[in-house]
Amino acid sequence: MNQNKDMRGIIILVLISLNSFAQGDLKDYLIPAGSVFISGISEGLNHTLIYTYYNFKDKHPTANDKFWNPDLSWRNKYKKWPEDTRAAFLFSKSILVPLTDADHLSRAVSRWSGMIGFSYRFTIIGVKQKWYIYLINGLALYSINRIGFNLSYQFYKP
Repeated sequence: MNQNKDMRGIIILVLISLNSFAQGDLKDYLIPAGSVFISGISEGLNHTLIYTYYNFKDKHPTANDKFWNPDLSWRNKYKKWPEDTRAAFLFSKSILVPLTDADHLSRAVSRWSGMIGFSYRFTIIGVKQKWYIYLINGLALYSINRIGFNLSYQFYKP
């Protein structure tokens, strides 16, 4: 029953997306749509790692737990946890923390690709439109993001 509701929601989101694409030139949507889709996929992966790591491990039994398992990987930013809590490498505890483990990396990819997608669509193209077109475009991009999330998160369910 819950999956049917999820599918109806995804179908509605796809229809909103298609309607938005019909409002303009398709090539103007490829970069932002691709970016927010990647953002959603990355967020779905992150939620899988955080909340159901065992599902991830079932699909990828040889994955290195030291990088992928958030219960262990958070220590990678430190030189030698818990004896030495200095940075493992320059900026590993701050701006380069996404390079230390899959949890931080997937969150960074989700944030950056989402920002790129939305900002590209609304600023770089720079076409003046009526307010409701911005709203439709925003809903379409959000829909694409949620589709990416659901595909990724559902992939890891048993």
